[in-house]
Amino acid sequence: MTRDEIIRMAEASWSDGDVYLRPSTESLERFAELVVQAERDASKRVFERLAVTIAETEREACAKVVGEFAQKWWSIHCASNKHMETTRKAHDDFCALQAAIRARGEK
Repeated sequence: MTRDEIIRMAEASWSDGDVYLRPSTESLERFAELVVQAERDASKRVFERLAVTIAETEREACAKVVGEFAQKWWSIHCASNKHMETTRKAHDDFCALQAAIRARGEK
């Protein structure tokens, strides 16, 4: 919470127009409620961003695993050169799978 937000909340709960009053229990409770709500809102934003970051990290980790598997698969099957067309198709499928995993975050 910024200094300006605290001042704004204090003014909202303790002022009567341009005349500042001595804070009553009621205005202190109102101020406390404003502070609590501001902190809840800030925490909610932090946790929402954390969830997005975790999902992005997981998607990238999954895509990397697919990429590593594709590299191993490609090196094993490409060496024989017996089934080149099938090998290319499988490689394209692995690349498409990586792209699909990464694209899930863009929806």
